[in-house]
Amino acid sequence: MKILQVASAGLILLALAGCGPSDEDLKREVTLDEAQNTLNEVVAATASADIQMLSDKFGSSVEMAKQHLEQAGGWGARPKDPPKAVDSYVIAAKRLNGKSIAFGGRVLIIEGTTGYGQPYHSEFFVAWDVMAKRLIVQYPIYWLQIEIGEVNQDGTATTAQK
Repeated sequence: MKILQVASAGLILLALAGCGPSDEDLKREVTLDEAQNTLNEVVAATASADIQMLSDKFGSSVEMAKQHLEQAGGWGARPKDPPKAVDSYVIAAKRLNGKSIAFGGRVLIIEGTTGYGQPYHSEFFVAWDVMAKRLIVQYPIYWLQIEIGEVNQDGTATTAQK
């Protein structure tokens, strides 16, 4: 069964006036190597089947990761082999209405086979957290079969792939 949903790259962060990141901070781009290395780390971390650790390590929500794991078929669907990145694109960070920020990053388009033998095609978003100054992954259940959405200036989301 193929689950296809659009997941917002809306890692939105409320920035207090005067305390938010500079324009230079927002220009920081996630490189292809950083995204691939982060994907490799996530793949290795899923071997523990520990949602709490996975979420803590990569900056994702525990509850969201639990929901995504269920939608993706549980730990039994976890791929036996690492995914192959077939393409990538960048989503630029941006200020939204002057009060919040949509984190930017790199999306890897990945393919592989689930633990149940079903092919999957998904997008894996590695974001740069401008406040914590570290790479984060909102969707660590990489075989979920999602398309990343980009946050528009007004806060709505659209498909990000160029």
